[in-house]
Amino acid sequence: MKRTIVSGFLFAFGSLAPSVAAAQPPIVHIGAGHPYSLVGAINNRGQVVGVMNFPEDEGRFHAYVWEGGALRDLNPDGFGQAYDVNDRGQIVGVADLGDGLGDAVLWEHGGPPVRLQTPAGASCIPLRINAHGLVVGWCRFASDTGPVFWRKGVFERMAVPAGVDAFPVGLNDRGVVVGSASTTVGSRFPFVWADGVLTDLNTMSDRPFERVVAINNLGQIAGEGPASAGRGQGLLWEAGRTVVIPPLPGATAAIPYGLNERGQVVGASAACGFVWDGGPSRALSCLPGGTVAYGTDINERGDIAGHAVAPPDNQLPNAVLWPGAGKQPPRHVDR
Repeated sequence: MKRTIVSGFLFAFGSLAPSVAAAQPPIVHIGAGHPYSLVGAINNRGQVVGVMNFPEDEGRFHAYVWEGGALRDLNPDGFGQAYDVNDRGQIVGVADLGDGLGDAVLWEHGGPPVRLQTPAGASCIPLRINAHGLVVGWCRFASDTGPVFWRKGVFERMAVPAGVDAFPVGLNDRGVVVGSASTTVGSRFPFVWADGVLTDLNTMSDRPFERVVAINNLGQIAGEGPASAGRGQGLLWEAGRTVVIPPLPGATAAIPYGLNERGQVVGASAACGFVWDGGPSRALSCLPGGTVAYGTDINERGDIAGHAVAPPDNQLPNAVLWPGAGKQPPRHVDR
């Protein structure tokens, strides 16, 4: 498992250009002292959640929450992974509740993980939670797989067409879901689900998408589409119109991973990632001595969370934070 994730982490930057020499924001090493760590999400309170190995238990992954420099293991007695956190501090993910299995859980009010309602025999992953506490996820059932909701803790299957499996990756406060869909005949497409209707995003867009990563409350969708040569290009869709996200100078692409309510996008471009808000993309910074980093989520304060490799090995990903890196730099005014 660890090798698979790390391989993908490094591969994602194999075709991108070297780091750009520019004034770059400071970086906080959330995962310092831990062999391996990933970010799931950051909320507007600055809480970061994800998964990491703790030195005293390197053989298992643990869910964590980080806030203001303090790191807390969300399930110290067993393995776990936190995928998302809303502004109320509610966290969703999976955790071992004593049966050796990964149960779908909710953490809130600083308490222990609470099992979410799940049908007998199903294995479920809660992936996103919005401001109203609506949770979207994905389950493997005895005879099929598919997307699901938890509404006020009550389990329900998401309505999708027959022969379609949909894996959700984004959820906004209006209950609109985006993700990747596949059919029994082998076709794949990015989808938008709203009010019980699943739609192929490419039937709504003026540019083709290969994948989507997030949707905000404005209905903007960040994702990636094919380019004329080499790596795909970053895209932001809104009301049928799509904008190409510019790469950093010298880079071949800007690949999105996160989106906030202001339409700011973060991701990978050059060696140390980017943030974009309608103008030229701006570079993020690597860890000192590190060679790779990228942003995966951004809140409305402009705090960016993501992953970076750390010396001396520069191999395993580590959770990092760029506080305020999404804020627009002050403009020079001639007087």
